[in-house]
Amino acid sequence: MSDEPEPGTGDPSSPAASKLVITSRLEAIDEARRWASTQMVEHGLPESWVIELELALTEALSNVMRHAYEGAEDQEIHLALLVDERGVRLDIRDFGVTFDFESLGPVDLENPQEGGYGVFMIESLVDDVAREPGRPRGNWLRLTKLRPAGD
Repeated sequence: MSDEPEPGTGDPSSPAASKLVITSRLEAIDEARRWASTQMVEHGLPESWVIELELALTEALSNVMRHAYEGAEDQEIHLALLVDERGVRLDIRDFGVTFDFESLGPVDLENPQEGGYGVFMIESLVDDVAREPGRPRGNWLRLTKLRPAGD
């Protein structure tokens, strides 16, 4: 793909679009969770969605801090949340070490291993996960939950 997706695109003028920049400190995860849950509650999303997206966001941010930023606490993470008639979209953008998602093998729940469950958990909590390497570096992750047809 030639251009990196811009977090928060769609209808950026929509009152449902919201952006937040946090630093890569573990304490900032709570700030991001409060920000996201407040936005979702204000737009009337079901409590189950709020809980699931908070969990997915927590795991994604933890991965960014641990892997992309290798524990550095002074790096930026850009978040964008868009709620519309189709559902909710949460974009996470970091500027750290690019992660090779292709290197992840399938999770074998019958033979537990140390680590590697975060991506599996994120994918089980949302309807769609899109990932791309950031340009010139970093990672871009989009988590989407779709409203059921007819809602």
